Amino acid sequence: MKKIPQNTLFTIHLGTKEILLNESTINQYVFETPGKYTIDVTTPKQDHLEACSGHKFPQKIFVTVYSVKCTFRSEELVFSKPIKKGIELQGEILSIPIDVKTYRNQEVSSDIGTVSTAGIGITIKATPSENQKVFHTGTYTITYQLQGNAAQQGVIVFDFIDLNHKVQSIPIKIEN
Repeated sequence: MKKIPQNTLFTIHLGTKEILLNESTINQYVFETPGKYTIDVTTPKQDHLEACSGHKFPQKIFVTVYSVKCTFRSEELVFSKPIKKGIELQGEILSIPIDVKTYRNQEVSSDIGTVSTAGIGITIKATPSENQKVFHTGTYTITYQLQGNAAQQGVIVFDFIDLNHKVQSIPIKIEN
């Protein structure tokens, strides 16, 4: 990792709040309040040789901090029956625990979307057992009904949509 030039200043803006940090304190800063931050970066003047060989920082950095963090526990994903090559799925269940952490333990109501799948010869669709759920900080198990087929052996990728509408992909090997 490149060293931040000495005397570099970082001004973090959230609304009217402003925080000034330098190159030795920026890496310890924790964004605690959800929102859209702008960070102005001011680097010291450098001579021509330093400017050509040094790391260039953008003048502005944009950071979005969400009020909820959602992590799918891929290592604990379970199928009611294994997915096997050429076997039609009709209502088998996929279960996966998710860890949810909300800002100040606030309640979050969210739609649970259909899971997209990808892979060669894959026509599997995963539909949530519940369309909507209320979350607080904690661990929840989400279940999906599976329909479709894996026409050949390989890998299927499940694209789960988290509570911030971001994709978390989990690859699974298909058995013979």
